[in-house]
Amino acid sequence: MKLGIDGRTVAFNSESQCDVWVISCVYAQSQRSFTLTLPLEETISPAATNWILIVVVIAVLVVLVAVVVVVRRRRRTAATVASILKENRPVY
Repeated sequence: MKLGIDGRTVAFNSESQCDVWVISCVYAQSQRSFTLTLPLEETISPAATNWILIVVVIAVLVVLVAVVVVVRRRRRTAATVASILKENRPVY
């Protein structure tokens, strides 16, 4: 994690408090531009990564099941239409 004031990197203190971080630094009182840069590995924690992986796997499984259902229904419908045409019955 980096903290910048007016484009310059400055020293700072950070403290985790449950689900928030408290960042503190010393600066001269005036209008300043603060920039906080978080590395990706700190943004996505290992605990969150496990949940993301589980959600992605479940989504892929749902899509695969949906594709199988659609393909089987189309085959069944095609077989039904073929049998009707073979018997020369009117289709309603």
